[in-house]
Amino acid sequence: MPPRFHYLISFDKNYFFLGINLVQNCLDLGIDKSKVYIVDYGLTQNQIDFLNELEIRILARPEHLLDAHPYKLKSHLFDFLSFNDIERDFLVQLDADMIMLNNPDSALKMIVSKMIEENLLIAICQDVGPSKNILEFASTYRCPNFKESLSPDELLNPYLNSGFVIYSPHFNLKEFQDIADAMEGEVVWEQNALNTICAKNPNSLLMLDPSIWNMHGILIEQFNGDTNPFLLHITSPTPNSIGTGFINFHIGDVALEPVFYRELLVNPYVHNLQTSMIQNLLTKNANLFIHHFAKNS
Repeated sequence: MPPRFHYLISFDKNYFFLGINLVQNCLDLGIDKSKVYIVDYGLTQNQIDFLNELEIRILARPEHLLDAHPYKLKSHLFDFLSFNDIERDFLVQLDADMIMLNNPDSALKMIVSKMIEENLLIAICQDVGPSKNILEFASTYRCPNFKESLSPDELLNPYLNSGFVIYSPHFNLKEFQDIADAMEGEVVWEQNALNTICAKNPNSLLMLDPSIWNMHGILIEQFNGDTNPFLLHITSPTPNSIGTGFINFHIGDVALEPVFYRELLVNPYVHNLQTSMIQNLLTKNANLFIHHFAKNS
């Protein structure tokens, strides 16, 4: 039997438009919708109804997480799976502000097979920001509990980015949750908790190429279509290269309710990609958008 995995795409009401665009990417590239789970970080009922009409499975929030910070929600995947009675397969977690350019199913099957053969628990990419290792990151940003959780040698491990993660069914999500809770309030504490686990268990870690699986930072600022990545982490560069705010879209003469949107401004090639994908999203789901999001509907 081929290895099984599900895609997890997590977002709240503000990131709905970005998240649904990634879902549309998956469908356009031929990914079976039964393999895609939406993790509800705080969706409106109207947004949930929209997703239900697309027949995408939504993992509801446990009651104790209804007012939780997104970092806490992301680190409490154990609670989401338990609350929704999800049987553990390999889980491929994608940040909602990504776009998918190529179908990764075949490549993921090979990665998952390698993880099974070598008893690896997690696959993840290095962060391509200015911090070359955990020590540099923890010395730059406010995260004392993170820094104190690791030995001097462990602090020299590469700093990792949690925008794209593959979890084995044997990865201890409860431990991840507990470590993240102990760091709550620090800078990107859920990402730091993953870094702690990986630094302490380097033999259980598979490092992936960020230029293929999680193109972000300087990599995406320089991307011009000359390579074939699977995923662009579209709004990951520095804040002055990102346009953020509420945008008014129209479908024909119908004005839609304003949606929160983030677009990459620093790279015209990627900006045009993002714009064309949004137009594709609106065109293919015109009736749904008009039904659920037309002004005064």
